[in-house]
Amino acid sequence: MDLTLTVREADGYARRSFPCTSAISLNSGELRPADTYRLFDTHGVEVPCQLDVIGLFPDGSIERAEVTWAPNLAPFQTARYRLELGS
Repeated sequence: MDLTLTVREADGYARRSFPCTSAISLNSGELRPADTYRLFDTHGVEVPCQLDVIGLFPDGSIERAEVTWAPNLAPFQTARYRLELGS
């Protein structure tokens, strides 16, 4: 499963290492804490990210999580990142 995360630089400054966090909601059974995940930029290059679980379903799969990464953005640029969940 893939999710699209959209970010926009709204202050007029180039961003190169400023962290960004996005909350995601998942369906039961889509992703478990031990499963893999990867984040890709618009060019298909993998970007380091961290996924922090903030809620679990009764079956142990992730209900809500926060994804944190450092997008590279020009002033006022909007970019889409693809979060690939599972193997």
